[in-house]
Amino acid sequence: MARAITVAVVDDDRMLLDGLRVRLDGVPEVLLAARARTVDGLPARPARTGRPPDPCRTTSSCWTRCSATGRGPRTTSGGCAPPARACS
Repeated sequence: MARAITVAVVDDDRMLLDGLRVRLDGVPEVLLAARARTVDGLPARPARTGRPPDPCRTTSSCWTRCSATGRGPRTTSGGCAPPARACS
């Protein structure tokens, strides 16, 4: 079981939010990384090395697969793969 999980909240995707509520049940700490009115409004994720952020946007399928299910990074049609550390 994860000790903490990081999520982004997107106002226009109610199915995603409902799915996250189910998956987050029992997780002791939830960290809100970002919130936006649409997925396109989410900020690019900064690299852990201090380099400038990747220009891609974090898409809902990429973010959900990584953060909510705890599985490794997954490249989506948007071309975004979150840092492996965030997905382990």
